[in-house]
Amino acid sequence: MTCMWSLLKDGSVGVDVLVPIENDLFDQVLSCLDDANLSSRAVSCKVLQQIFTLLKREIDVDQLHRLYVDLLKRMDDSSNDVRLAMTRTLVAYFECFPSENYNRTLYRAHVEAIYRGLLVHLDDSTTDIQEAVLDALRASARIWPEKLKAELATVRHKHRSDEYCDSLASYLDSLTSRTNGSSDLF
Repeated sequence: MTCMWSLLKDGSVGVDVLVPIENDLFDQVLSCLDDANLSSRAVSCKVLQQIFTLLKREIDVDQLHRLYVDLLKRMDDSSNDVRLAMTRTLVAYFECFPSENYNRTLYRAHVEAIYRGLLVHLDDSTTDIQEAVLDALRASARIWPEKLKAELATVRHKHRSDEYCDSLASYLDSLTSRTNGSSDLF
């Protein structure tokens, strides 16, 4: 995994190389996310982040939906370093979603699962994790801000503090006022 990280980091591997091997590559990197070795998990997060950054809109929506379960599992990692790395990975992941023609009605269950999985960690006991999750949730809001706002409202009362919920709600309000309305296609 370290070799892959080195190749991605210095630009030796580009989109033209990644696209044809995307499925196999994701399978390999996802398997390393469950490695017992802490550094393997952390480097796997960095590799995924770089792949998402490079491939952006090249990744099929079905592939994105296949990936989120494994990504969210790392938010429960025993290491805060891995959890922080995963939040950065998630920010890059959310940039891969199409900016239009994303059928929210069809993919509602996936979006709800992503939002619910992340909102749990907005109430983490570690401030660094809370702030990083807030950044990831802000990045995810581009998919369906109204749905995120609704999900936030259902869990807000369970959080120890309203600080991050209020910050996210304000961000969502500003986002939805700019987009002015919701559609089932994004």
